[in-house]
Amino acid sequence: RAGSLTLTKAASSGSFQKVGESITYTYVVHNGGALLVSNVRLTDDKVSTFNCGATSLPTSLAAGASFTCTGLYEITEADMVAGNVTNNAQALGDPSIQSNIASVTVRRDDSHVRERTQQTINNLLQRRTDLLLSDEPDR
Repeated sequence: RAGSLTLTKAASSGSFQKVGESITYTYVVHNGGALLVSNVRLTDDKVSTFNCGATSLPTSLAAGASFTCTGLYEITEADMVAGNVTNNAQALGDPSIQSNIASVTVRRDDSHVRERTQQTINNLLQRRTDLLLSDEPDR
């Protein structure tokens, strides 16, 4: 059996709140085949630079071996508008070996907006109540 690459990918967080926030993706590439895979490389439609520890991507991956890399992505205004960011990664090697496509979606966390909105509403309602109960002539 030839070399066989599998890719697993995870995000450091399941949500984001603002532009400029960083998401770290972790990639694990495994050669599940019986032969060496050469010219190993990672592709990701959102991340272009990978940190694979003390060295860069390994040039080859022995049968049964794995390596781990990380990549950083910074949230953009377009991600905020879309409400999520999905990216796809794949490991490639020679001769003509492709892993599965690993996708991860990170969603915008709007809970802080809801909390601030509820706090503002509560403050307005309290002010209205205070005015109605007061002896101020301008109520």
